[in-house]
Amino acid sequence: MSALFSPPKTPELPPPPPPPTRDDAADKLAAAQDEARRRRAAAGRASTVLTTEQDQGPENIGKKELLG
Repeated sequence: MSALFSPPKTPELPPPPPPPTRDDAADKLAAAQDEARRRRAAAGRASTVLTTEQDQGPENIGKKELLG
């Protein structure tokens, strides 16, 4: 009767296959080009900020002020 209420036995899982390696020169070149494209895109977004350090406003933003 204990076989009806015992937990099921799980089968042994085979080990996962090793991850693929990227030794090919074409893969390395493509990865370098992709990284360069990402860096150019990041520089492009950063260059569209329309404010400068002088336009940031007052420098006492981080200070607490008593208002009443």
